Amino acid sequence: MIKRALAIGAIAAATIAMPAAASAQQIQPGESITMDGSFCTLNWIYDGAGPLAGNVYAGTAAHCVSGVGQEVSLATGSLGEPIERIGEVAFVGDADEPGRDYAFIRVDAEDLSQVNPALKGHPNIPTGVSTGYARGDVMQFSGYGIVFHLA
Repeated sequence: MIKRALAIGAIAAATIAMPAAASAQQIQPGESITMDGSFCTLNWIYDGAGPLAGNVYAGTAAHCVSGVGQEVSLATGSLGEPIERIGEVAFVGDADEPGRDYAFIRVDAEDLSQVNPALKGHPNIPTGVSTGYARGDVMQFSGYGIVFHLA
C-alpha cells in the first residue's frame, strides 16, 4: 500500500512539475522544419503589413518547399520527425533566379505565442531592423547558402 501511494505521489508530482506550455517548441530562426518529407530550417520572422497586417510569417528557402498551401511542421532536428504543424506556405520565390530563393510560411494563429524572433542559440540576434542597404554596408550572413551565392 505504501509503494502504491509513493508511485501515485510521484506521478502526480511529475504531472504538476511539467505544465503543458513548457512542452511547446519555439518557432524561431534556426529551427528545423519538415514539409512532405523535405527538411530545412527557418530563417527570419516577419510581420505582415498593410492588407497582411496581423499575420506572422517565418522564412525559409524556396528550394525547400513544393508550393503555396503546403503544410509545414516543426521537426525534431535535421532530418527528424514532425513535431507539430505551425502553418502553411504562403509565398514561394523562383529558386532558379538569383536572389529569389525564399519562401514565406504563414504561422497559424494558434501558434503565435510560440514565435520568438531571436536566432536559436543567439538570443541577441537580430539587433535591429533594416529598411534598405547601400554598397559598402557591413552585413552579417549566417547559414549554408552564403558560399554558393557570392556577389
